[in-house]
Amino acid sequence: MAANDLIGINSKVPPDDLLYAVVNKRRQHGRVVEATTHVVYGTPARLAQVLADSPMSRVISTFGVERNNLTIRQHARRMGRKVNAFSKDHTYLEHQ
Repeated sequence: MAANDLIGINSKVPPDDLLYAVVNKRRQHGRVVEATTHVVYGTPARLAQVLADSPMSRVISTFGVERNNLTIRQHARRMGRKVNAFSKDHTYLEHQ
């Protein structure tokens, strides 16, 4: 590791046009009771503009990410023990 890396001279900087926000969900008894957003990179004004121009959605949503995670979990479910379709038999795993 170079000395410059230790003091941050060679550290990576996100692009100026990066827009990144997170959704925080507060749950009570297993149900989401509140969802708030937090802008990590960019500005709230820029985020509002992008959402207003979006043909897909007017709000920040985790739908796409959660759907993809579920698809991956279901596709590889026979490999993990903590799922309802775990298989010890290798013949089931040949088709994964």
